[in-house]
Amino acid sequence: LEEGRLPLDVIREYAFRDRSLVSGMLTGDETVSAIHVLFEFDRNNDKSRAEIVSALQMMKSGMASFSGDQDVYLTGSIVIDAARKEATQRNLSFLVPLMYFLTVLFLGALYRSVPLVLLTVGVALLTVAEMLGTAGYLGITLSSNSMSSISVMTGIVIAAASHLLVQISQRVELTGYSEAVKEGVRLNIKPIILTGITTFIAFLSMNMSELPPLRDLGNLVAIGIFFSLVNCLILLPCILLTVNVTIRDFSVWQVQWFRHYGIWLLKHSKKCFAVIVILSSGLIFCSQLNQVRDNFAHYYDESFDFRVANDFADKHLSGLYTLEYSFESLGGEGVTSVEYLADLDRLVVWLKQHEKVR
Repeated sequence: LEEGRLPLDVIREYAFRDRSLVSGMLTGDETVSAIHVLFEFDRNNDKSRAEIVSALQMMKSGMASFSGDQDVYLTGSIVIDAARKEATQRNLSFLVPLMYFLTVLFLGALYRSVPLVLLTVGVALLTVAEMLGTAGYLGITLSSNSMSSISVMTGIVIAAASHLLVQISQRVELTGYSEAVKEGVRLNIKPIILTGITTFIAFLSMNMSELPPLRDLGNLVAIGIFFSLVNCLILLPCILLTVNVTIRDFSVWQVQWFRHYGIWLLKHSKKCFAVIVILSSGLIFCSQLNQVRDNFAHYYDESFDFRVANDFADKHLSGLYTLEYSFESLGGEGVTSVEYLADLDRLVVWLKQHEKVR
């Protein structure tokens, strides 16, 4: 043996005597082991985290190429941050464009006017840009949760703009273009402001949450609602009055469909009411089946490497979740009291009798 090195059997025996290592850092069959690394860096420096994750990925690739019969998994808080950024980038690169694409298709079928569709989408994009710009000025951190505000604000703005434009389109042929715009604003200003204020209060109440990402989401949407009211009730009418945009009323088939739907609803109002009551009652009863479970690792599907690595670690090792107890010593001797230590020992013995305790 080389000087200063212990035999492998001695190291193995020592490791398996330590319960904190077995099932925590090492499996009983010696097939899985963990390397726990602590990093110290400025928490406000996202660049350092990205560099660490990149270096770990390179080390993982190097170990995999060196030993092809071993699997290497990366998990931990730094990897979680990288997964959140990856999820945000996926949403921005795929889901958000898909949302706007479907919105354009729906508005095109409703308006039958390309300039009107572009104007509505433009107002939505402007509102989102103003919201994100204000967030940057105020120092609000963008995360995978708070970035959901883009989808929320897009829906709110398009709904408000559509209410206004539909009212205008129904009056263009009767009162003329300018009068239709003025009348549309007059009829919709109260409903739009009322829904805006109530939604503003609802999202602002998310500041009562203990989770910073949820507070940021509520503040972002509240900021966006303010800009949506300004853009829908001031900017949009000003553009319509300045530039004559082609506004068409509902087509013949749309009018016929709405008319047939109204007639059908009047004929079967009692049946529809009964069906809705029964369906709603059943859904209310099913609400008891909901489970309160906040497993943040399951926020991501199996397409994320972090999710696969965390599931593997949770199955074979201790995973990311720990349960900590704090016991107060009431005696004069403090934590060195014999009775206090005996109580802790009895608790440890009781916990070890459970299968899932590691």
